[in-house]
Amino acid sequence: MFENISNLVDELFNVYIKRQGSVEPIYSLYCDGIRVQCEGMSQWGSVDLAEKGYTPYEILQYYYGDDINLNYNTPAQDIQDSYPGRVLRIGSIGNDVNFIETWLNRISKNYPAIPKITELGGVYTEQTAEAVRTFQRIFSLPQTGEVDEATWYSIQRIYAAVKRLSDLNSEGLSPAEVTGLFPTQVGLGSTGEAVRLVQYYLNFVAYYNNRVPSVYFNGIFDERTEASVRAFQTEYGLPVTGIVDLGTLDVLYDMYRTFRDSIPEGYFETGPALYPGFPVGIGETGDEVRYLQGYLNLISNTYTQIPKVNVDSIFGPATEAAVLAYQNIFGLEPTGIADIETYTSIVQTYLALREGAQASPGQYAGDISAGGGS
Repeated sequence: MFENISNLVDELFNVYIKRQGSVEPIYSLYCDGIRVQCEGMSQWGSVDLAEKGYTPYEILQYYYGDDINLNYNTPAQDIQDSYPGRVLRIGSIGNDVNFIETWLNRISKNYPAIPKITELGGVYTEQTAEAVRTFQRIFSLPQTGEVDEATWYSIQRIYAAVKRLSDLNSEGLSPAEVTGLFPTQVGLGSTGEAVRLVQYYLNFVAYYNNRVPSVYFNGIFDERTEASVRAFQTEYGLPVTGIVDLGTLDVLYDMYRTFRDSIPEGYFETGPALYPGFPVGIGETGDEVRYLQGYLNLISNTYTQIPKVNVDSIFGPATEAAVLAYQNIFGLEPTGIADIETYTSIVQTYLALREGAQASPGQYAGDISAGGGS
């Protein structure tokens, strides 16, 4: 590359055109307007406008519309650098999952056979897997329901095509489409749902492997959680950092699934079901939903504000309403989704009532049967 070209690129490329309300640069073209015509600004046409007194910004508006802005000194990059290097499957969490879910939902507007993912949140659920399987069927990929490298790039390519990201009439990318939900890692001092999930998995592994100490299930990455993570990393051949990055999280989830799948078949018919490793909400089907519905029905015998539901293994509006009612009674965030906190609380309440340890009205935060707040 000639040095002067390199200097010009460094000087000019840090300014780019974008649509108002969008974040990606407009794929703007430039041609001489005589020998070569293009859908964009032409050399001789822009000269005419300048001679009429147009400012440079007004010339750009003439070609690209009034709804443009100029971004200065903003790093420009692709919507996602590359395949994240790990297969995404049920239980995977993180920004990579969030991107895939967002892309598939947009693709489904053009390919309506792909079911909508209603539980956007960066957690790979059965809804996500079903949408991926349908995409793979439509585009002649192995129908695994998992996002490997080939599926990742195929989804990314089709998403760019339906959004027309290389065209002047692109739909544009909103900040929500390129902003991650999760930190790439959690460590000492981190808080939130990602930490709570890590603690749940650690406690489950600790039950089967006494060389991994249990932790407090509080959503706070404290010294006890860090020590447990270090023990887990030592036990399973990972770099001992005390930090849960995506590599550690994948192994942690795999061990959780390994121990969980070792539980004898039929155990959950008499014993309590375990949190499946992902939030359960509208559209989910299967045993996790069936157990949840059964637990809610038993709890509703005592807490009559919770409506009865059909035990049909389908998480529909009626099950959502029952979960919402439970969350309101027990002082949980009213989302209608059985996340790790709600699912675990429902199981614990079910066990307490089944074993006769029935709470009196007013013993739980938010219990409206006590005449207090809702």
